[in-house]
Amino acid sequence: MPGIAGAVALTGLLTGCAGGTIGLPDEAVTAAAEESAADRDADRDTTGSPVEDGPEEPAGEPEASDLVERSIDALNGASSMRIAMDLTTPGAGHGQVDVHLDDEANCTGTFTSSEQGTADVIRRGDDTWTRFDRSGWQYLAAGTGTPLDAETIDLLLGYYLYMPADAQESGMPATCDFGPLLGLMEGLSESPMRLGGTTTHDGVPARTVELLEEDGTVLVAAGPEPYLLHVETADGEMTFSDFGIPVDAVPPPDDLVLDLTDLSSGQIPA
Repeated sequence: MPGIAGAVALTGLLTGCAGGTIGLPDEAVTAAAEESAADRDADRDTTGSPVEDGPEEPAGEPEASDLVERSIDALNGASSMRIAMDLTTPGAGHGQVDVHLDDEANCTGTFTSSEQGTADVIRRGDDTWTRFDRSGWQYLAAGTGTPLDAETIDLLLGYYLYMPADAQESGMPATCDFGPLLGLMEGLSESPMRLGGTTTHDGVPARTVELLEEDGTVLVAAGPEPYLLHVETADGEMTFSDFGIPVDAVPPPDDLVLDLTDLSSGQIPA
């Protein structure tokens, strides 16, 4: 499979879903990607909300933009979280992401694109293992100009492709980094919005904020420690949960792992 290393990040599949900004500015994603974990708030919580000691609720009803901004600040202060996305983006079609990640570059998740297939990802620090489905392998191989026949794909199914940090394309780490994913929320508080009513989301009391230009809604946890629960627009939705829960990023068994050297030399399991 000559040239496989150049396309192994499967950037369209792994970042196409997360690259859609559901109506938010694209430049915010780049800016957030440059943010380091050391710059975030030190407060952590493992009880289901992102921040242990959030600011006191101001007197009276908070403005919509202030409420959303405070909820995003709390999100940035979380040590770990689960992010589920269901988006439609140009070039990647309909995409779904379900990733559990922390601020130490650990994550597990599944990334699905209607155009490019599905990938299961495990990342532990600098090491990443990715398992592609049939469509994912086909898309990956097509990017190298060397399509795979059905028999070869049958041999590859079920195996994880291992990539150390120095072999990863820029798109791969973004799938498990806080910066690019939370960057989708940057600038949200600057959008025209107004406060709505109260509701519940997955059993959590929430305040509704209506996004006027995007024709969408934001759900913020009610109470003295507002944090972001859900964002929905015409392009899709994002849900945030499992704050502070450790990420179980266990590498796959050695006998289910291939590396770039194996593939670039044509060593495909028999």
